[in-house]
Formats: sequence, C-alpha cells, structure tokens
Amino acid sequence: MGGWGKVRAPTMARLAEAMETRPKVTGKAYAAIISRSRPAGGLGCENKRAVAEWADACGMGGVPLKDFEAAVVSNAAIAEEMFGGDAANAKKGVRLLVESGVVDRARQGRRGRASVYVTYPTRADVEEGSYAPPDAENAGYACVPPNTVENPVENENKGYARHECGVRNPEIRGTGVDADLGFRKHHQSTSENTSEGARSAAAGKPAPRAQDGPTCPVCGSPVEPFAGNPRMAECRSCGKAVRLEWRRRV
Repeated sequence: MGGWGKVRAPTMARLAEAMETRPKVTGKAYAAIISRSRPAGGLGCENKRAVAEWADACGMGGVPLKDFEAAVVSNAAIAEEMFGGDAANAKKGVRLLVESGVVDRARQGRRGRASVYVTYPTRADVEEGSYAPPDAENAGYACVPPNTVENPVENENKGYARHECGVRNPEIRGTGVDADLGFRKHHQSTSENTSEGARSAAAGKPAPRAQDGPTCPVCGSPVEPFAGNPRMAECRSCGKAVRLEWRRRV
C-alpha cells in the first residue's frame, strides 16, 4: 500500500457521513483507495484516457487532466489488503464510497484490468464548489520585463530592475537619474584634470608631478633611464631617447 493520497476537508465530511452505517467496511475501503491516489497526468495512457472520457461524460471536461487525482486498484487487491480476502465486504465498502460521493468510479474493473477511481475533484467537489479551477492571471504578480532606457537624463526610472514576479530588485543598472549623477561627477572631475594639464602646457611649463625624478629636458615629462647608462633615458611623452639631467623641485 502506498502513502501519497491527499484527503481534503470536504472529502472528510462526506466520508464521515458514509461511515455512519458501516464505518469499518467503508473506512478500510477508502484507506486502500486513497493511499494509491496519484495525479492523473502521471498515470498510464489507458488509465489517463479512462479519466478523460469519464470527465467528458459527466460534464467535467473543463477540469484539466493534470488537476485530477486518481487511484488504480482492483477489488481483489482491496479485499486481500484490507479484508483478509473477503471480496464481498470489499465490494460493499467501495459501493458505499461511490454512492456517498467520496470517490467516483471512472472505469469499472474486470478480470485482468483494475478499476480507476477519481479521488479529486469528484462530481461532488465541483457541485459543492470545493474545487476552483486555476486562474493563471490572478495566481500572483504579473510578469514585468526590465525597463529599457534610451535617455537616462530625462527618464524618471531610478535604475532598478524587476524580477519576473514584479518584485523590485535593488540592483543599480547603468541607467536612470542616479547613474546619470555619477556620470556627470566623473565627467566634471575628468574635465577639470584635463583643463589643468592644458593650462600648464599653454603656459610653457610641465604639468605638475606627484614626485621628484629624472625628467625630459624637452617636455619636462618623467623618463625611464636605460639600464647600464643612467644618463640616457626614454621619454614617456614624446618617446625619444634623450640625455637626461636630474632636477629636484624646490
């Protein structure tokens, strides 16, 4: 005997009513069926076809096949497992379950082929409103694709990206007002440094250096001395080999 089947509150209420007359017989039969209940979409082809044809025949064709749960079990298996081989009591217990709406028989078994019982949603579940078809549009958040921005200055988007569930993810992208502010600060700093270098070149003096060292006598830029000849070096700016002289800033 398996152990997967789900028992819902409406089913328990109907089962309690069915057990008022023959509680032992009805309860044992239901235990044998519900423990074998599985999603109908995972059944074999013939058993899935039996559930689909039964649903169409009783006006439940609007329920997706994957929503049904069903058990495939023979009367002989129920009798052997729960009633010590007593087939009469097994049949009686199953009949009480079907008549009370606890389960529905989608296919009557015969020799060599087991019966198929639908455990959810049954006709009683649909009639009583215990089963609600899934609504994909109201199942959760709507899917929201990330915003595409062409002009980050004029856009009011803050640079956040949304997950598919619509939850904001505080991951700053390269767009939006915040990103534009950082770009303008960087641009302003770069412009100031460039302007300072241009003013120094226009005045005919080398740009300020962070540290003392050998300089190019032509342009005043730092130079790299040659190995083995400390008075010759290569200028980093003009790329020429020059004879250098040491200067110390005052």
